[in-house]
Amino acid sequence: MLIEDQPRNVWERLISAETCTYYFGDLAGSYTRQKQIVTFLSLFLSFSAVITVLLKVPAWIPALMSIVVTLAAAYTVAFNLDQKTRTMAELNHSWAEVASGYERIWENPDTAESGALYSQLEEKVRDLSMLAANEAPNDPKRMVKWKNRVLELRNVQQVQSTKISPSPQEQK
Repeated sequence: MLIEDQPRNVWERLISAETCTYYFGDLAGSYTRQKQIVTFLSLFLSFSAVITVLLKVPAWIPALMSIVVTLAAAYTVAFNLDQKTRTMAELNHSWAEVASGYERIWENPDTAESGALYSQLEEKVRDLSMLAANEAPNDPKRMVKWKNRVLELRNVQQVQSTKISPSPQEQK
C-alpha cells in the first residue's frame, strides 16, 4: 500500500518514465539512421572508387573517395554509434518496464504489492538515471517534445516547462 505523497509521485513518475521511453527510443532511432547513412556512404564511395579506377579517371578522384570512406569509418568508431544505439535501446526498454510498473501501481494503489513495487521501481529509476547521465545526450527540446506527446496521449494539458500537470483524476 502506498503512503503519504506516493500516489501523486506515481502519476508524475509514470509520465516521466513514459517520456523517457519515447526519448530514448527516439535517440536509438537517430543513432541507427546515422549508422545507416555512414554505412551507405561508405559502400557507395567504395564502389565508386573501384569504378573510377577501372574507368581510368584522374588518380585524385578515387583517392578522395577513399579518404571520405576512411573518415566515415573513423566517425563510426570515434562516436561508437553501435554501442550508443544499443545503450539507447536498452534505456528505452528499461524505461518502458518502469512505466509499466508505475501504471500497475496507478491502477491498483491499494494493493499490498504497491508499496514494494514502488520501492523496486525507485531503485531501478536511480540506476537508469545514472546510466542515462553517463551515456545519453541531454536534449531538452527532444524531451519536451516527448513529454508533450505523452501528455497528449493521456489527454492531459501540455506544458512547455519540466513541470507536469496533475492527472485528470487529481483535477476533480
